[in-house]
Amino acid sequence: MKIGKYETQEFVRYLRQNPWLMDRILTFYGSFDLLGLRESFEKLDFSSPLPPQPLRHKNYIENQAEIDRLVREPNAYAEQLENKDYLRDDYIKELYSKSVGIYDIIFGGEWVYEARKETVDLLEAKPGERILEVAVGTGVNLSYYPDDCEITGIDYCEATLQKAIERAKALLEKRITLELMDVLEMTFPENSFDKVHSFYFLSSCRDPLRALEQIRRVCQPDGRLVIFDAIKSDIDEVAVAQYLFRPVARVLGPIYLEFCPPRLLPWDSFLDLFVLLEKAGFRVEKAKATDPYRTINIIQCTL
Repeated sequence: MKIGKYETQEFVRYLRQNPWLMDRILTFYGSFDLLGLRESFEKLDFSSPLPPQPLRHKNYIENQAEIDRLVREPNAYAEQLENKDYLRDDYIKELYSKSVGIYDIIFGGEWVYEARKETVDLLEAKPGERILEVAVGTGVNLSYYPDDCEITGIDYCEATLQKAIERAKALLEKRITLELMDVLEMTFPENSFDKVHSFYFLSSCRDPLRALEQIRRVCQPDGRLVIFDAIKSDIDEVAVAQYLFRPVARVLGPIYLEFCPPRLLPWDSFLDLFVLLEKAGFRVEKAKATDPYRTINIIQCTL
């Protein structure tokens, strides 16, 4: 498989022979140093061993043995990429349940590239409209919704949903309903909602295409979907880094961010979301990257 001018299997072979290359990848990935990442790739000599250098990335240093094992697994890198079943529901629930106490501290709106209020504002909710937030998690976004709308939030992880219920109790001025429900198996009738909000969900979902199809089913024909998520970059060097990092992200999560501990959440770092949106029948109206690598995106869609 090629990404731009880069042959991915050439990188995979070299990474397996020199797994400490992942330390460099994580360093440039986490610092959003595009020039450094490009120069590092250009200097690679695939015919020679990687010259030793002091390790720099905290999460690589602390998890080196497991990361090296993950990139060397025989089926770690597929030529035919499938998002379906790349992540496992039992593992997703396990990690979210364990991290419920610290998730809000790390991804609760303080990271510079998060845009919770802006994403909610793009719903352009009108008085009386019914809004669904899929995978509502711990309910961090609930306070941003207008008071005059009917808000429904669903999640299939009981521990995170309980945190959202506790948070909703303090928002007495809002009309909020929270339910334990799997997005892939929603029981709502067709056309139940005017707007749907998905925040940090599709890249941590077992079957993102089915999730989008279910969202389309429960959304009004003239409705709107707004997504905030981490997706495959349209910058070739970054996409290569995301592809190489993918088997690590599936198990250890977004540890390219040094402030993110391992196993906070599972994540597919190579989610080509625009392709899935087209397959599910959505039209992209607006798309905006919030980070220099164009991996964190706000996407506004219609049916």
